[in-house]
Amino acid sequence: MSTELIQSPPHVMPSPEPHDGGVSLREFLLFAWKYRWLAVVSGLILAGGALLAAVLITPKYTASVVLLPVSNRNSSLGLGGLAGGMSQLGGLASLVGINIGGTGGQREEALATLQSRILTDQYIVAHDLLPILYSNKWNGKTHTWLGGRKAAVPTLWKANRLFQKKIRTVEVNSKTGLVKLSIRWKNPDQAAQWANGLVSLTNDYMRQRAINEAERSIAYLNEESGDTNIVAVKNAIYTLMEAEIKNEMVARSRKDFALKVIDPAVPPEKQSFPRPLLWTFVGLLGGLFVGYVIAIIKATFSDSSANRRSEDRSAAQPS
Repeated sequence: MSTELIQSPPHVMPSPEPHDGGVSLREFLLFAWKYRWLAVVSGLILAGGALLAAVLITPKYTASVVLLPVSNRNSSLGLGGLAGGMSQLGGLASLVGINIGGTGGQREEALATLQSRILTDQYIVAHDLLPILYSNKWNGKTHTWLGGRKAAVPTLWKANRLFQKKIRTVEVNSKTGLVKLSIRWKNPDQAAQWANGLVSLTNDYMRQRAINEAERSIAYLNEESGDTNIVAVKNAIYTLMEAEIKNEMVARSRKDFALKVIDPAVPPEKQSFPRPLLWTFVGLLGGLFVGYVIAIIKATFSDSSANRRSEDRSAAQPS
């Protein structure tokens, strides 16, 4: 009887179960724990850098004044009952600047004036703000601009753009109709002074313009009344003159002519920019994120290197 050599089958390694490509919670926690010190160190470095930057940066303070646009012309002047008769003189009323039908865009006009270039330029010139706005270019001892070059001297155009972009903001509450004018500057007293001053200048500017318009309208209507003998026309002209006289009286007697101050600006005690605690917290979170990103990149390269070494060893073994 022949003896057959029975060879045992070679040991077969069990094939790994297919991976769905996701990361389990356990794997994530193990990874986070493994590289925790890298994330902590990165977080502390960025948090410290953010805190240092917040301390070194010149602080800014925000002073705000709350306003309510007011109307000063139209229905309260007693024109409603004569609207039918005055409709015949619609062109004349338009010439003298009377809107019989309503208030028009006085609110929009007041807000536009508050932010206008001409009013900002007037305020900057009246209070000599160019050396304050550009103190880094101003020699306080000699009262001259540094460098002496004409191109380096700040202009009103540049100062106006600086106000628009970095200093003044206007927010309108569509529900309440209230307007908030905010000034952000490095000096809290100056921030409050500028906020209140811009509102006061807006009221003065619009008040004087209303007075000038009323005086011109009265003079024009008075001249027109002498050129007609029609009683109805004369009565309508006199009504228009009465309205303009009332407009002038309102302009001369009302301090808050266009913008009523609800809450004036006061010097703030806390800076609005930068915020050291917020910057530190954001820096810490950003540092933790950066640390784990570095850990992922490091782990990816480590796995790639390990796979290449394993492939090289497998290729070097004899078949």
